[in-house]
Amino acid sequence: MQPEHLVAAGARVGALYAMNTFGAVVGTVAAAFVALPALGMKRTLAATVAVNALVGIVAWTAGRRFAGPPGRSSESADQHAPDRPASRTLVFAFAASGCAAMALEVAWTRGLALVLGSSVYAYASMLTAFLLGLAAGAGSAAYFL
Repeated sequence: MQPEHLVAAGARVGALYAMNTFGAVVGTVAAAFVALPALGMKRTLAATVAVNALVGIVAWTAGRRFAGPPGRSSESADQHAPDRPASRTLVFAFAASGCAAMALEVAWTRGLALVLGSSVYAYASMLTAFLLGLAAGAGSAAYFL
C-alpha cells in the first residue's frame, strides 16, 4: 500500500468513528433527557436493548455481505508491518491520551455531582460533552486527512 492509500483509509475510519460517536451523543441525550422522563427506567431500558439488538443484527448482516474476499489473513498483514520506535511512541501517546481522557471524565463527573447533584442528568451532561469532544476531534481529523 502506498501512503496516500493509508491517508484515505485513515480519513474513512475517522469519519466512521465520528459518525458513530455523534450517534452516541444523540443516544445519550435522548435516553437521559427524553426517554427516561417520558417512559421511565424499565421501558427506557427495554427500548435501549431492542435498539441495540437491531443495530447489532444490521451490522452483522452488513459485515457478512460486504466482507472482503476469503483467504487474506491478518498474519500476512502482520508480517509486513514494520516495528519502528515511532510506532511504539505513537502507541504510548495514544495510551497516555486515553488515560488522561478517562481521568478527566471521572473528575468532571465528580465536579458536576457537586453542582448538579448525583443524578442521571449530571452524568449525561458530562458524557455528552465528552463524546462531543471525541466526535468533533475525529471529524476534524478525518476532514483534514
